[in-house]
Amino acid sequence: MPEHSLSQTTVSEIRNLIVEKPSLIKKNAVLNEIIAAIVKDPRSRHAYVVDDTGKLLGSIRLNSIIECMFPFSAFETEIDVNSDTLFQFKQSILAMDIMNKQPIHVYETTTIPEIVKIMVKEKINELPVVDQSLHVIGEVNFLEIMIEFLKIENNREK
Repeated sequence: MPEHSLSQTTVSEIRNLIVEKPSLIKKNAVLNEIIAAIVKDPRSRHAYVVDDTGKLLGSIRLNSIIECMFPFSAFETEIDVNSDTLFQFKQSILAMDIMNKQPIHVYETTTIPEIVKIMVKEKINELPVVDQSLHVIGEVNFLEIMIEFLKIENNREK
């Protein structure tokens, strides 16, 4: 029986090992809603912006939220980053204002080498998994690749 390798593994085989449901939000979600979606499952560092049918419109990385909440300019001008005024201003920002409008995505048939190439190039740890109509059906997380690697290595050692 031939050995299974990472190069043969597809998204469909690993995508639910860590994150079962991706964080989905609408384009009009405000900052509190975006944060709530991400912290609901802290294993993911993204929220995916979808339309009413679940079609992928954009993605928001945790780093984008941090930059939005605590802009570098606030530190340069000695604004108290804990002040009510800073957070009140940020509540007017919508998901569509800070989302990546051209999110990279993968399909269930995408292989691990393809995923790794994207993640390394883009410096991200998660990618949305979509169907042929671009509806978000899941997320693939780099930790899932690590789990699969360990599983293959453990089987090889037996």
